Amino acid sequence: MARHIIHTQRLELNYAKEELARADQNRWGEIYEKELLPVMEEVFDRYEQNGFHLRLDRLDLNLGSIPPSLDLDILKSRLKNQLEDQLAVSLDKKLKGKDFEKRSQDSNDTSSPSDEESHSTWELFIHLLRYGIRPWWSSTTKKPSLKTVLQDLIEGESPKLIEFLEQKKFSSQEWNRLIQVLDFQKTYDLLSLRSPHFSINARRLYSACRKLLVNNWLTKDQLEELLIEFFMMDLKPFSEKSEEEIRKFSAAIFRPDLETNSDFFIHLMAWLLSKKTPEMTAPKIREVGKELLTKSRTYGFYRSWSSTGERRESLLKKFTEAYLQYSKQKVKEKPKRLDTPKPQDDEVFIVSNAGLVILGPFLKHFFSNLGYLEDKNFKDQSSQERAALLLQNLVDPNAEYAEEDLLLNKILCGIPIHQAIPIKASFSDAEKEESIALLESVAHHWEALKTTSGSAMAKGFFPREGSIRIIDSGFKLQVNRLSFDILIDRLPWAISIIKLPWMDETLITEW
Repeated sequence: MARHIIHTQRLELNYAKEELARADQNRWGEIYEKELLPVMEEVFDRYEQNGFHLRLDRLDLNLGSIPPSLDLDILKSRLKNQLEDQLAVSLDKKLKGKDFEKRSQDSNDTSSPSDEESHSTWELFIHLLRYGIRPWWSSTTKKPSLKTVLQDLIEGESPKLIEFLEQKKFSSQEWNRLIQVLDFQKTYDLLSLRSPHFSINARRLYSACRKLLVNNWLTKDQLEELLIEFFMMDLKPFSEKSEEEIRKFSAAIFRPDLETNSDFFIHLMAWLLSKKTPEMTAPKIREVGKELLTKSRTYGFYRSWSSTGERRESLLKKFTEAYLQYSKQKVKEKPKRLDTPKPQDDEVFIVSNAGLVILGPFLKHFFSNLGYLEDKNFKDQSSQERAALLLQNLVDPNAEYAEEDLLLNKILCGIPIHQAIPIKASFSDAEKEESIALLESVAHHWEALKTTSGSAMAKGFFPREGSIRIIDSGFKLQVNRLSFDILIDRLPWAISIIKLPWMDETLITEW
């Protein structure tokens, strides 16, 4: 039997009297599980045999009037016929739909399972890129992430991915989210699909930048991080006024006739240095520019530095102006809602860190001690995002996470659930010490734990499966209860309703 996913099941029966409905409630639950569900699985299996992955957003079946004396075999026959009719219509629409326009016009032609799998992978990629949350129909065991799905598409040289890159139709959220999951090699592989000229130009630039900048002004990791942003800038759907010049040079690396002339070199070096050393004085800028221009001639990167003194002075002036242009510091803004997709009311999301709600009453003091807050709200977007990652660090002390695992963290930190956030963080000793103090404080106040340490408490209760549903007042979290969760009933503080000062939505918890 194939694996079928039903997001939400509703069995609606109308009774003339409430007492009759209550009396029959358990009986119908048993009938559904033992009699009706097997019929549905049988029909689903038959349609799966054609190699199709048929996904329906909604399916309503009306089985008509059901008298008390109705034979169950008749009821099952009604269900089977209704379901087959509905699936036949849906399948016919899919065969004629736009996803199949390029396939054979023969009405008997069907796609192979590998074609369907490829199509499903692409749909999953688009969903993860757009929303940052796993769809209900994705695998609950493999837990796909944008990073892993993108790698599959790159390795398969997906035509859809290449077309997507060519169209350059990213939203700002999608571009930010994609940047977060790229490392240098993956960026190289991805953009090489877009243009064969990129691979040659990118290698040349990387080699030159390493010789000129690494060990003097940037680390290798810093250089690669900045080059990822530079290489991807041509796909960026928005840009600051100060980025217009460097964006022009980013587009040039996809062309066969890339010329690393003085303007290209000066702007690239100035931009790279301004991102990591944005506060150099004018004399220091000039000193660095002179050293870079001299070294560039030694390495053969470009040779204009050997021209007249007047020409050299002009180049230094250009470098200084470019550096000052790119190093203009933005004022850190208060967290604000960005234009993110709106979640659907009936969406249900699975989380694996549901136990973090135990910390609810402690978070205001915790974030305040870390200097993240100002007037009871996060002082800037960076602090808000850092708070979400630090919460995950209490569950899993890694340096990088999948955004798809940070849904509850976003809710607790007041971040819109579809807003892209960083997935990498390196925490200071002070942040780590404050985290340990938080866990010990929670364990100490939870008297039912007796001598349990803070870290043991976190390991036992934080990594817990749960589901989050959107409700009128915000979100509802239902946590899968285990045998020793009787201790949750002895929490000396409430977690059933959490609404912290920075949260626009209320979180209701059932544990």
